[in-house]
Amino acid sequence: LFDELGIDVGLDKKGRLWIFEVNWRPGPPVIMNVELDVVRNTLQYAQYLADKNKKY
Repeated sequence: LFDELGIDVGLDKKGRLWIFEVNWRPGPPVIMNVELDVVRNTLQYAQYLADKNKKY
C-alpha cells in the first residue's frame, strides 16, 4: 500500500501529455538531504576560515 504518488509530467508543443516518471514516495531521496548537509557545512566552514583570515 502507498498513500502518495509523485508524477512527473510534461506537455509537448502539440499539447500532448507525457509521463516521465512515477514515484511511490515523492521528493528527493533521503541520501540527498545528507549530501546537502555536507555541502552546507563545508561552505559555512570555508566562510569562517575566509573571515578569520581577512587582512584589514
